[in-house]
Amino acid sequence: MEHDGAIYFGADSAATGGSQVTIRKDKKVFFVQDFLIGCCGSARMRQLLQYALVPPAYDPTMDVERYMVTDFIDAVRQRFKDGGFAQREEEQERAGTFLVGFHKRLFSVMADYQLIEPLDGYYAIGTGDDVALGALFATQNLDMRPQHRIDLALQAAAHLITEVRAPFTVLCTKSKL
Repeated sequence: MEHDGAIYFGADSAATGGSQVTIRKDKKVFFVQDFLIGCCGSARMRQLLQYALVPPAYDPTMDVERYMVTDFIDAVRQRFKDGGFAQREEEQERAGTFLVGFHKRLFSVMADYQLIEPLDGYYAIGTGDDVALGALFATQNLDMRPQHRIDLALQAAAHLITEVRAPFTVLCTKSKL
């Protein structure tokens, strides 16, 4: 979520497959240079983004959305191809869904590499996304710290969705300043 010029991301620790749940030691939210990234789904996608992605330099005279749609996404696509993660379905390239916080803005990168910037200033991905979005909506006009809103959204998702589990991690771009 966006709040007072900072981006906040939260994540659970579950890795699921069928009826099995493993609590992950690695974190689904992390920093890559000036980018806050949050992942769901494939651990391989997270590993490529966290350890192999080298985002291209950002020219401050360039529009942030244009940079994200072109330079940043092109670097992600190439990294996914080189890392064996990108897939082709009916002649369309597909990968995974993840969130990016950059220059005080929140973006969601969808599986087809389209970029979404939510007008509400918050978004959620993964198996608990609907519940988390509902909690973020319900708390948007309350006087709550962003970390508390995110923690509440994660708790709600963990309570209602079997594939969401603590411990939770919340990171903020202000901690990188």
